[in-house]
Amino acid sequence: MSEDLGVRLRRQREARRWTRREMARQLILAGRATGDTSMPGIDSVHHNIQRWERGHGDLSERYKLHYCHALAIPPDQFGADPRAPHTGSAPGTAFRTRYRVRRPASPDHLWN
Repeated sequence: MSEDLGVRLRRQREARRWTRREMARQLILAGRATGDTSMPGIDSVHHNIQRWERGHGDLSERYKLHYCHALAIPPDQFGADPRAPHTGSAPGTAFRTRYRVRRPASPDHLWN
């Protein structure tokens, strides 16, 4: 995983004023909401968040989707540069058809 993506994930978390432990809780809740019955405990997820935010280790597709759900980011925009032109459906429409999500609590500029 790139260090740049780790910085973006940390900024998104901090914009919501979530601790890493709260982000872990949100990822676990997102996993359960999407039917993932094999989510690890909060300590394991917390440890992984620390690694991912430092750019260490790979973020699996499973956790990318859980981040998308927790942060209300459309999957096709996960990790994308928000300044890049968007190609696809209207932002968030494909994601909203499958999940009920809340609007992001932070502006898109935090992905810069």
